[in-house]
Amino acid sequence: MKLDELSKILGFPGKPDEIHGGEVEQYFRAGRIKEIADYCETDVVNTYRVWLRYELFCGRLSRSSYEASEISLATFLAARPRLESTAESNELPKAV
Repeated sequence: MKLDELSKILGFPGKPDEIHGGEVEQYFRAGRIKEIADYCETDVVNTYRVWLRYELFCGRLSRSSYEASEISLATFLAARPRLESTAESNELPKAV
């Protein structure tokens, strides 16, 4: 399963639509390094959020620690407008 798919299943926004992994070489050759960096940063945020949820489900992270981590991440992302779309959803499903 792809990270983007898993992120969306868990209720996170996933990757932005502007660039896809298969286009990175083309972007690099065109000198569009900033866009590649932004794309990679969204992967880092998505990976972190999936990991947080996994640790919560495994019982290694309490709900309050999970929520504190999401709040901390939201604060971090608020200072980085280019990553705003990755902060769209940070609520746990009610069943958790």
